[in-house]
Amino acid sequence: MKLFLTAFFSLCFVMSVASVNPSYAADDKGKEGEPTIHFIELNPLIVPIITARGATQMVSLVVAVEVDSQEKADKVTKFSPRLTDAYLSDLYGAFAHKAPENGIIPISYVKERLNKTSGKILGDEIVSDVLVQVLQSRRT
Repeated sequence: MKLFLTAFFSLCFVMSVASVNPSYAADDKGKEGEPTIHFIELNPLIVPIITARGATQMVSLVVAVEVDSQEKADKVTKFSPRLTDAYLSDLYGAFAHKAPENGIIPISYVKERLNKTSGKILGDEIVSDVLVQVLQSRRT
């Protein structure tokens, strides 16, 4: 068990130290007038769910932010540390006040929170959507 936890936290540390993945376009050759779509993948998020019984779960998320221009992608990349911190703070607080029932985390709830937080940090006109690529939870 110790070996598993050590390996898990080492992997989390390495992933959190890795730099933000630069944006990549889903359609670089968009027709004139059509916006291209860019996804900026952020560093993995690891959020503990703490209830009255203590830490009950560890939730790991991989999130990509969708924007419709290179200028917006550059802004998201520039503000990615602030955005990541805001995501962690918001999810930590949300899970502390409303712990998931039966350990099941509703992706729609997480996605809604992340979209709201993106609007607060960057403005509603910057981020088109937030894509939750991976959501894993592990009971502790």
